[in-house]
Amino acid sequence: MQIVNPTYCTAFQYLLSDKTVAKDVLSPILSINIVDFKFEKKEEEIVFDAQKKYLWENFEGIVLTDENKVTAILVELQKFNFKYNVFRTRNSTYDVASRANYMGKIFPSAVNKNVPVIGILLLGFEIEKDVPVIKTYNRLTGVPSGKEIESDSFFECLFPSHLIIQTTQTPKKKYVTDDLIPLRNICSLFDQNSEVPGSDNLLLEVAEVPSDEKLNNAIHYLHQPTKDADFMKSMKKDRDKLIAISELAGPA
Repeated sequence: MQIVNPTYCTAFQYLLSDKTVAKDVLSPILSINIVDFKFEKKEEEIVFDAQKKYLWENFEGIVLTDENKVTAILVELQKFNFKYNVFRTRNSTYDVASRANYMGKIFPSAVNKNVPVIGILLLGFEIEKDVPVIKTYNRLTGVPSGKEIESDSFFECLFPSHLIIQTTQTPKKKYVTDDLIPLRNICSLFDQNSEVPGSDNLLLEVAEVPSDEKLNNAIHYLHQPTKDADFMKSMKKDRDKLIAISELAGPA
């Protein structure tokens, strides 16, 4: 079934607009059971010169788990590889860290007072072969293979706790244990290898899985705007802006 590509801001914001679908997508990625959340799109102006200004967008949020704990979340969508670290994990990342405890007050009944921060980076290009998901916490670990990854400059600006989803890959079945099946299935929503020909990367073709109702609900939800001309026009603007930024910033 064709879906809008959720690695673009317009489509990801649409995904977050349905709490049930968003919880079903984010919970396997974060390995926690989300019962409630609040997300906001954040924008920061990037100035190349007086004539070239662009808004760089990400999503800041707070999630409440089934253990009545809160965690601050930063989601960044990066379609292209740039030579400047500021484009990889922006300065506002650290604003989230400083604001985390304030954000935690959104759910006053939560039991934890110090709010941890987790970053999710949806990466539209490959930095490590055969490692669809990378976890950072003092060391880099590939999921689901468990392979340890040598650090390089790309990771220097990331949170200690960060998840990198390489959307050019999906977990290989030989590595996937039963507890990782939901993560593997959810990764298929972001798999850029499933691009619909002629869609300029705005549409993906994703197969339903009979045993995974949550995945199938997300697929049907992301399918709905594929016929909405205004929605697709907004996604095209996302794509054109990212291409313009990548041309100005230069390749890594």
